[in-house]
Amino acid sequence: MKRWVRTLLPLLVPTLSAIYGVGEFFQWWDVLSGRHNAKVAYERFASNKNYPTIFIKDDESEFENLYHFINTRTAAEEVKKFHSEKVFPNAIVRIGGTMGHEIEKDLPKLWPSPRFVPETSPIAFIYGKIGRDEKGHVIRVSSLGEIKRWAEESKENERFWVGTVLIGLLSVVVVMLEQSRSRN
Repeated sequence: MKRWVRTLLPLLVPTLSAIYGVGEFFQWWDVLSGRHNAKVAYERFASNKNYPTIFIKDDESEFENLYHFINTRTAAEEVKKFHSEKVFPNAIVRIGGTMGHEIEKDLPKLWPSPRFVPETSPIAFIYGKIGRDEKGHVIRVSSLGEIKRWAEESKENERFWVGTVLIGLLSVVVVMLEQSRSRN
């Protein structure tokens, strides 16, 4: 084996580990994978404010990446059909209001608001007119909790493939090459 490969390969493991660690610290991988927009959307949808906070319109910066993040994970067949026909939603919205407001009036004024949004609140795509005679469509694509879970699962999968599989296999290859070199 060439000398430069024997020198480069052992340096590759700590270099990749460092690059991955720095990228994770600065959340580069979250931005590239779409998880960042999913987290921002989760915060907006989980807000105890209502309209316009719970609407993410197609002209907002996080819309497109969030749409692709949800579209690749949703089980809604109608959404996949629209996507294949190049019909895209006009907005992504949380359906439903907050809970806990009924006890807010009984609390002292300085206490924080007890209002919250349940994790089971539906998230929907809103489509404008599809055909000439059709009205718009509202299609449930997930729940609020599913968006959070999908982002966490994506991060766990990434850590497994990069940290365990890639860096682990490279480490084994380096050890095996060193063993074969020491035998020769």
